[in-house]
Amino acid sequence: MFRLLVILLVLFIHESVAQSIPEVACFRDVDALATTWDTAATVALKGTRFTPSVVNQSSTVPILFESTIEGQPSEVKIELADKSIIALNDKGLEGDKTGNDGIYSARIARPSTGWQPFLGYLKVSENGAQVAQLNLILMVLTPEMPLVRTVKIDNSTQFSDYVFNMVVPSNSSNTFDVRQIAQGFYKHHGDNFDFINVVLVPGYIGNRYHSYVSNAIQGLGMPIVNNSASYGSKGKLLGFNFFPVPSFFDAASNGYNHEIGHQWINYFSNSFLKEGIPHWPISNLAAGVMGFSIGGANGAGGSFSRKLVEEGNSFKLVDDSVNFPPYFNDWEMYLMGLIPTNEVSSLAIIFKDQTTFPTENSYPKSAFNIFSFSDLIRIVGERSPRSSQSPKEFTIATIVLSETLLNEEEMAYFDFMAKRAEATSQVAVREGLSTYMGKPFLVATRGKATLKAALNTNFSCDQVLPKPVLISDNNFSFCEGSSTTLKVETAAASYVWYVDGTVITDQKTNTLVVSKAGSYAVVAQDTKGCNSVRSDEKKVESLPLPARPTVVADGNTTVFAPQKVKLTASTSEVVTYQWQKENVNITNATQATYEAAESGTYRVQVTSQRGCINFSEAIKVEIQPVLSTSVSVPQQVELMNFPNPFSQTTQIKFGLPSAASVSLKIYTQTGREIGKVVEGKYGAGWHVLDFDAKTLPAGLYIYRLETNQSHKVEKKMIVE
Repeated sequence: MFRLLVILLVLFIHESVAQSIPEVACFRDVDALATTWDTAATVALKGTRFTPSVVNQSSTVPILFESTIEGQPSEVKIELADKSIIALNDKGLEGDKTGNDGIYSARIARPSTGWQPFLGYLKVSENGAQVAQLNLILMVLTPEMPLVRTVKIDNSTQFSDYVFNMVVPSNSSNTFDVRQIAQGFYKHHGDNFDFINVVLVPGYIGNRYHSYVSNAIQGLGMPIVNNSASYGSKGKLLGFNFFPVPSFFDAASNGYNHEIGHQWINYFSNSFLKEGIPHWPISNLAAGVMGFSIGGANGAGGSFSRKLVEEGNSFKLVDDSVNFPPYFNDWEMYLMGLIPTNEVSSLAIIFKDQTTFPTENSYPKSAFNIFSFSDLIRIVGERSPRSSQSPKEFTIATIVLSETLLNEEEMAYFDFMAKRAEATSQVAVREGLSTYMGKPFLVATRGKATLKAALNTNFSCDQVLPKPVLISDNNFSFCEGSSTTLKVETAAASYVWYVDGTVITDQKTNTLVVSKAGSYAVVAQDTKGCNSVRSDEKKVESLPLPARPTVVADGNTTVFAPQKVKLTASTSEVVTYQWQKENVNITNATQATYEAAESGTYRVQVTSQRGCINFSEAIKVEIQPVLSTSVSVPQQVELMNFPNPFSQTTQIKFGLPSAASVSLKIYTQTGREIGKVVEGKYGAGWHVLDFDAKTLPAGLYIYRLETNQSHKVEKKMIVE
């Protein structure tokens, strides 16, 4: 921990504001910036800036670098990544604006590639000895960071979808009154935000930190307080996150999650956790997002990327840096209101010696104090409200303070970085010289909580349109492969649609066709560009289709009238049925089985309990008609066919002395049944039908007629 932080943090917030907002000095940005710092030197590095602060990746224009230094340095230079040296001067030459003003300057050719590339080291010497070395990180607009719509309110205020930019004069950038900034913000916003980020451009050398404004939760060790009215909020604002170094503002970073976590963690001054305040003591708990306090209580946060593995009477320290950045651990999740008490399973294994960072591979159990979560609850009481009543969706706004209005590339860069708070999967993050796959808030909370970062900015608005109400043509759901239409009935000039908190581009009408599950909302805009309050989010579901049914026939699909073909649908789900012939519904055919009495193509439609539809494969049924019926009545059952022998078809003729139920089947010489010709009730008289033998191999076959009156007649036919 650099002692520089103690000097600079007090400059950032006006003294009167610091009294009402408790500061939680936090994530170690200074460590990632300064690799050498002699606090005994009379020369002091106060700040740096790049102009422009964000550089387009395709730009070839040199960058102006300036460094503000107190005292009389003997040398100020930049050692670039390729080891070449650039001398800085305060003589009004080569880009330096004014000689002898304590601002040392140089023009630098920007790197050709990279996002937030490491530019090199700023090195400051006094009396020939180096007293400071600073890592220089450049913010670069890359192709995946699109330019955004920026609306100018006046010469000191503008906004995009995710960034509210306000001008703060350079002579007061370290002493602004955050109350005035917040009140200016709320002139154009409803009381819709739990947190506000404040990012400084160009900023100064200092750590990120969190300041809480309000707390209504018991069991956190914090006072119950609500100072939100002082900042323009009507009660919703919980706290601020401050980013003195703009290149460390990344809403997908571990440090970003860390600052939000300080709204709840750690304020247990009367417990076994007090030595770690405002983080955890050096312990297994410190392997979570909140880390441990460097130098003991009230120190800046540091990562503890080690697991404590029990081995007999000792604990082995195992490197776990592969899992950086971490998820919020279960103690942290409980304090945030995301899980109940019974889901906090881990013990707190705390080093007794909190003055020395552990470097050994193993420590005896006697070196630790071990506590259960119930031990903490006995001291501080349970969290109230409990997780079942605690919010799981949070909103956050980003204010970027700058000496002049940001240009379109700077707005695009910070808009992109602010929007990453809503990311739903890991994304690449660069902090100082380190890179890693960051876990945005949703991921870090294991899907238990969401963070919305989009703004809803109004300006020059005497009246605001009413809050839109979303309606759906299908109860906010659609069947897989289909869609539903969302509609808002509030009349407006245009509309801004959101899915999962992200703006849907090129959708400006009052209807939206949705074919993707998610949480949808809409804002109505009038002709001035004034926005309504965002509608309530509506979760749109994608409903699964029922499993495709299988249809099978009970026997042959080709029969002779008056026979029918029985079709049966099989499915593993509870569904309703509708049989169709030639894709047209058959009246009253709503059972799992259907008897087809006509030739045609049949299928079954199944409908799930949620109303989604699927269809079976089509099955073809042929009902062969009886060709002719004689009016004469034989004296006994007769059976014959002609021609015989035959090659493909023959006519089978049978006669009945009285009406009977008939079965006519074909057999091989060995008696194996190979086909059913007719089965059904026939009247007295002669009946003639065609028999198709195209599929039968040549040979001798038996055809047999049986009736329900115990008649049986058998004849031979020859297929050539």
